Amino acid sequence: MGSTELESRRSGRQRNTAFCTCSASALKDMGARLRALRTAAGWTQAELGRPFSKGYVSLVENGRVAPSLALLSVAAARLGTPIECLVPEADGCWRAEDVQQLWDAAQRLGRQGEIEDELAALEQAVHLADHVADVEIRALAQLRWAEALRRSGRSVEAIGASMAVIELLGGQGPASLRGRGYHVAALAHQDRGDLEQATRCFEKALGRLPGRDAGRSAALIDYARLLLRSGQDAKAEARALAAVELSRQYGDGLEEAKARLLRAEIHCGRAEPQAALPELAAARAILAGFEDARLRLRLAALEALAAAGSTREGDGAIEATLAAAEAAGDDDVTVTLCSALVERRLGRGEFAEAAQIAALGVRRAQRARDWPRLAALQARAALALVVLDRQGDAALALLGARETFVALRRTDALRSVLRDIAGRVDAAAPILLPLLAPPPN
Repeated sequence: MGSTELESRRSGRQRNTAFCTCSASALKDMGARLRALRTAAGWTQAELGRPFSKGYVSLVENGRVAPSLALLSVAAARLGTPIECLVPEADGCWRAEDVQQLWDAAQRLGRQGEIEDELAALEQAVHLADHVADVEIRALAQLRWAEALRRSGRSVEAIGASMAVIELLGGQGPASLRGRGYHVAALAHQDRGDLEQATRCFEKALGRLPGRDAGRSAALIDYARLLLRSGQDAKAEARALAAVELSRQYGDGLEEAKARLLRAEIHCGRAEPQAALPELAAARAILAGFEDARLRLRLAALEALAAAGSTREGDGAIEATLAAAEAAGDDDVTVTLCSALVERRLGRGEFAEAAQIAALGVRRAQRARDWPRLAALQARAALALVVLDRQGDAALALLGARETFVALRRTDALRSVLRDIAGRVDAAAPILLPLLAPPPN
């Protein structure tokens, strides 16, 4: 974290409202302007102010209290106007502390589940930051907005906002901020299924993030995960190992736990449970000092995979952890376990169960925007359905796999899938034969 952001945090703690020094007449003018805009737009005080109380909005409109920046950001977003229009007297007087206050407000709104209001506060922070001379503050405002857009599934906008960070800084400013901008862009491209662009952005991020920056280990982990999902497990393992070494020196522990869990997942995918056990033991020791339910669930899932062996009895722990992941709404762990169970069922010739589990994995991979594993699960579902002679369902699954693999530019993986399925298809299956033609290069 840069010195400017630290100074902003200290100043932000000292101001609870944006306009404590406003005169009584200025407060009344501000309140009257807010009331007029609200009435013209057809909002009630309760609707405009949520999650703030109707009484608080009433006090502001009557000029009795100074509005917080958090309230103004929510109101401005709902009224479709920049925050500056609500307080024109403050034009040109905005400070880094005001931007920080909106960041803090956005964080509170996010914790309360008010995602759209969180985004609104961050967008207003970008507007205010334009009035601040410090380019680092302006870049941080864009970066936080880009991160929130990406978390909300607005990938195209997230890419634009993250590129704005890089353009704003140019060749100046902290390299870490430029690296973080490329990191967000990489994740957003990955969410859209553009793995080539994601790879380029990850490489650019790692080229800019300093060696001692905790953000570098986070980028290494996310890049390794992309490589693993794309079938490049050797490259993924190298990045994950680098993340372990880096996070041990400069992280708070959680990044190391994430990196070790990723290495364990790589070993489990290679059917190397003994190699996974030391990584899992190290991750368990680290997580003993943290309350992170998501990582603990991931640990439990990988421990179940490492201990399962190849027998039918070994599926019990995997299925129990799958149920826990579903209850927790953890799509990533659900997809990991579904993928493993599908392979185990196919290996034992239990095709009906394999198709059922693959269908669950497909739904969760779609929700998680995990396109590589979505394609793999669609392909495995198609194989199981072909064996079950459910030609219509198999055709739909195979069509989905074709489209996803082609969109990911992984025609080599698609050709392998088609060869596997072609050996199972009878010549009297006309509905499937057109789909088994090799894809164009």
